[in-house]
Amino acid sequence: MKLPFKNQQLVPYFCFDCSKNIPTIDDAFVLDEQSGKYFCSEKCIITFHKPYVKFFQKQELSMRKKFQIVDENLLLTDEEQLMWTEKNCQHPDEVWKIKDALGNSYHVQFKLCGESSDSCTSIVICYVFMKKPSFVLHHTFTYDQELIQFYKWGKRENAAVEKRQDTGDAKKSNQDNVINFPTKNHSKEIDDQEREEVYLSRETLGEIDQMRSELLSELISRRKDSDIALEEFESFGHYLTQTLEKPDEIYEFLTKNNEKILVHISDHHSHTKDKTFYYYVLCWEIPPQKITDERSKDLIQRSPIILPVLGFPSMDQTIYNFYRKGHCVSKRSLN
Repeated sequence: MKLPFKNQQLVPYFCFDCSKNIPTIDDAFVLDEQSGKYFCSEKCIITFHKPYVKFFQKQELSMRKKFQIVDENLLLTDEEQLMWTEKNCQHPDEVWKIKDALGNSYHVQFKLCGESSDSCTSIVICYVFMKKPSFVLHHTFTYDQELIQFYKWGKRENAAVEKRQDTGDAKKSNQDNVINFPTKNHSKEIDDQEREEVYLSRETLGEIDQMRSELLSELISRRKDSDIALEEFESFGHYLTQTLEKPDEIYEFLTKNNEKILVHISDHHSHTKDKTFYYYVLCWEIPPQKITDERSKDLIQRSPIILPVLGFPSMDQTIYNFYRKGHCVSKRSLN
C-alpha cells in the first residue's frame, strides 16, 4: 500500500530531554536496544542523564564509606586511568547485566589494570548498543574486593574476547579453564595425591563466579559489624585447606536454583581475640552435565567433583546456626 503523502511523517519522535521533534528515528541518538529512549543531540543525552550520573557517584561514595576505603590511593596516573577505562569499554574481562523494574538495562564492566592479580580493577557502568558501550554513566578504580563484588549486579554476561594473534596464544587460552579439583567422596578426607585436572567450559566458569558472588552477598547481608572484619578474611586463608581435609562438620543443601552446596565447618580458638571462631568452606558439587570435556567425564563417573567456592571465618553463633542446614553429611565425634 502506498502512503497518501510522500515523505510525510505519520508518527512523531520527540527527544527525551528537550522534546524537540525528530524527523525520523534514523536521525535520533539511541543508547540501547530495549529502553526506547532517543535524543536529538549528544548535549541532550548528557543533560538528561545528569541525575543518573550523580546517583552513581553518591552510591560509590556511600559504599566506600561502608568499606572504609574513601581515601584509596591509586597507583595510576590520570593518563593511565583514561587508558584503562577505554580498554575496559573495548575489551572487558567481565560483564554483568541488570534490568530495573521498567526493563532498562545497565551493564557493569570490569577489567584488571595489569598482569598482576593485585593490580587495581577498572569498573564501568554503562548502556550498551550493538554489544558496545554507548554511554558511560559511571567509572571508577579500586583494589578493594568488597567494592568489586558489590558492583556485580544481576547476571554475568560473556565478556568481549580479543582475537589471538598466533596458535601459541590460542593454546594458552585453552588452559584457562583447567582447574585442579579434589575428587574423593566428600565424606572422606582429601588426599593431595587424589587431585586430578578437570576441564570446565567458560560458561561453567562464569556460573562459578556468579555463585561465589551470590554466596558472598548472602554472607554480607547476614554478618554483624562485631564479627571478624571482611578485610581480615585473607589472613585466615590457611584454614581453607585444613577445613576441607579435616572438617568437624559437613552439611549439604540445595540453592534456589537446585545447585548442591556442601558446607565444611571447622572450629578453632583465636589467641589474639581469645574467642572461638569457625571457618567455613562452601563448595559446589558440580553436576555431571556441566562436564563436557571427554578427559573429565570418566573422572566424574568415578567420584563427585567438589569445588571450593567461598571460604571465610566467623565468630557469630547465628552465622554458625544458619550454615548448619539441610542434610548432615558427617560430624566428627568428640570421643
